[in-house]
Amino acid sequence: MPGRHLSVQERTLVRRLAREGHSINRIAKVVGHARASVKSVVIAGDEAPPEPAPRYRRCSGRLRQADRDEIVVGLARGDTLTAIARHIGRAVSTVSREVRRNGGRGAYRPAMAQERARRRAPDGPSPTSSPARRWRPRSPSGSSSCGPPRRSPGGCASPTPAIR
Repeated sequence: MPGRHLSVQERTLVRRLAREGHSINRIAKVVGHARASVKSVVIAGDEAPPEPAPRYRRCSGRLRQADRDEIVVGLARGDTLTAIARHIGRAVSTVSREVRRNGGRGAYRPAMAQERARRRAPDGPSPTSSPARRWRPRSPSGSSSCGPPRRSPGGCASPTPAIR
């Protein structure tokens, strides 16, 4: 097992799983830490510090730590990805991608998944997401100048439709 301390998120997960009646051995396996570390958290009780606020701006469409914790609980119970997705109110594809991206059913760790997601997240809105950057002037014919080029019957890209 890793020789590192449990993070705040892992401690919160340990406490919740213990309240739900999971064994210390099962909890240790889920969070990926030694049984003794998990047992010390369970024995300490609910003296949990408040969860820190996220250090980055989140889009509402992204998974939260609580969602990732629910995913690992569902995986530990043996639930299907469909059942987990329904429980957390997300698309099955989102849950499937999250689990696959972070080790699969047997190796999924919510704290590590959260950290990897934080590293993947952009630092802020990209310049191309600004409405001013997306605006394109219309051509005199009234059609937009953006979008894929039109294809002529011969298969070559042509800015104007083919005339027959």
